[in-house]
Amino acid sequence: KATPPVISILVELAKRYDGKDRTYLEAFGTGATGKEAAVYAALVKDTKPSGWNKATAGAVWRLMTAAAIPALQERVFNRKLPVSDRSEALESIAFVRSGSAANAMVDIANLAQQKELADRAAFWVKWNNDRWWKSYNAGDKLKGGNVRPKLVSVEIPEPQGLSKLPPVSEILALKGDAARGKTVAARCISCHVIGDLGLDVGPNLTGFGKRFPPEIVATAIVDPSAEISLGFEGQHLKTNKGGHSIMGIVLADGDPIIIRSMGGITQSISADDLKSREPMKRSLMLSADQLGMTAQDVADVVEYLRGGED
Repeated sequence: KATPPVISILVELAKRYDGKDRTYLEAFGTGATGKEAAVYAALVKDTKPSGWNKATAGAVWRLMTAAAIPALQERVFNRKLPVSDRSEALESIAFVRSGSAANAMVDIANLAQQKELADRAAFWVKWNNDRWWKSYNAGDKLKGGNVRPKLVSVEIPEPQGLSKLPPVSEILALKGDAARGKTVAARCISCHVIGDLGLDVGPNLTGFGKRFPPEIVATAIVDPSAEISLGFEGQHLKTNKGGHSIMGIVLADGDPIIIRSMGGITQSISADDLKSREPMKRSLMLSADQLGMTAQDVADVVEYLRGGED
């Protein structure tokens, strides 16, 4: 079971990986089976993807968890990292059997400026298209590499006024229903991965309710700006041409800038087209009020994320 002591031991084992011994890495992976997302979350806690060392990168490769896809994609697009590190991140994505991994690899194939990375990503999309990414039709999304489609504005509306929901303590006093929560949580998958469904814009929510107490889970739904997860801080970009306003998470700096927005919309903006760029002071996530959720809805989603229904 993914108890805190077990996760702690596995994280310590991951940190001791020397970056070379694949037998050691395989033993670590075997021990982490069924606990991959929890181990990953604990391993990279408070560490930005650009700051991973060889041990962390190797352990993440072996965990093969969808929870790591946003960070891995960020490493691939990070031109400040050695090509070898970026290639390792790309290969790590290739072995994750999820729609988020398929979509991430398509983005790399279509948007990566380095031909060797774009070509390798395209190879993996085609290779996995008839295998574990078959149901996601990843191969149909390839656009030939290094294309730059027309930009579209993506803005996240600000919450209007104070929340109409009761305090979190009162919400948690309600009896949550996991089955109803699963239905309500369908509103979340345009930005979050839950199990095999969803898009990687915000943190992966698989196992989230098992790793954190109900108070934190409920607060994240009611007031997402109360605490923004490391690596998911939003940016607001404006362009010269077309006057586009785009809010999202910057995956790659430089020329071009690559940004991912709500709904998994990933766009490439040339440096000379960038008019302004400002960090957002609020979360990219819509609040429970904005999503039309009631107090009972929130309680139901909390129960669902706690694993009330597998």
